Amino acid sequence: MVKIQHLKKCCSIILFQAGLLVSGQASALTFGIFPVYQPIQLAELNAPLVNFLNKSLSEPVYFRTTTNFGSFNKRAKQQSYDILMIAPNLGYQLSVNKTYTPVLRAAYRPQAVFVVPKTSKITSFSDLKHKAIAFAPDLAITTKVAYKKLADIGIQKGQYQIDNRKSHLESFRVLQLNKADAAAFSLSVWQALPENEKADFRVIGLSDSTPGIFLMVKDAKRYEPVKKALLDFEKTPQGQAYFKASKLIGYKPVTDQDLFEIKSLYQ
Repeated sequence: MVKIQHLKKCCSIILFQAGLLVSGQASALTFGIFPVYQPIQLAELNAPLVNFLNKSLSEPVYFRTTTNFGSFNKRAKQQSYDILMIAPNLGYQLSVNKTYTPVLRAAYRPQAVFVVPKTSKITSFSDLKHKAIAFAPDLAITTKVAYKKLADIGIQKGQYQIDNRKSHLESFRVLQLNKADAAAFSLSVWQALPENEKADFRVIGLSDSTPGIFLMVKDAKRYEPVKKALLDFEKTPQGQAYFKASKLIGYKPVTDQDLFEIKSLYQ
């Protein structure tokens, strides 16, 4: 069995040849993880979780991802993964369509941060009307809550220029290059930036928070085994270190209130 620790040596096989099982075993389970980071970084971050599932479930588990949000979402809709870690808005849609069943969600609640240059005359959300805003990809949950924040204060789509970039970090880079008036992206990405990179920028506000990343299964028969493994992992030292590194905090049940909050983003 190919261990997750060897991903760097065979990343081109694991990460970029969609549909190819790493082990070649037809009975292996694929764990698809939404590409919030570059594939190698994503593999390293989630190695403790993947290894624990390997040991806990009756079938071997292999990490899979893609290089962008769109292709990953397409493969998820095609049920290409047995186990899935995905943005809550996309998880909600998969649940409604009965493509996957939610098992748990991350306790961390994402938010969008709105950032402008310190020299900007923009001081509040209302000043963003008719401005160019760099966002993360349209599929990102923080982009959805950013749109909603603007709508809640009366600024509708069409009253500002939307520039969706390939990643959260790229939306900030656009602002650094003076190619946008503001940027809206993940608060956790902003918090992780070096202080010297943030020195010339300021935050004008945050969106509301939203339920965190969904953990899902394709087949109902795997619901209980996967749920037990995830909750057991949460209790281990490796699990605690993982939640600290990933900022996911822990796991919570997916409630009707969670689904209602996410549904409201599409209204």
